[in-house]
Amino acid sequence: MKIAIITDIHEDCFSLLKVFKEIENRKIDKVFCLCDIVGFNLEYHHHYLDTIYLLPT
Repeated sequence: MKIAIITDIHEDCFSLLKVFKEIENRKIDKVFCLCDIVGFNLEYHHHYLDTIYLLPT
């Protein structure tokens, strides 16, 4: 089983999309998100909802 661990996204939904594409290309079975999905990034603060909606439930 291949796993991916992602962390410190900080509302950067553009980079998160690139990460998800790489996860798909590598045929990862499980993804674990550890922390810091939103917050701390003034450059992307207006994308916090976009970032949350990208994450699978």
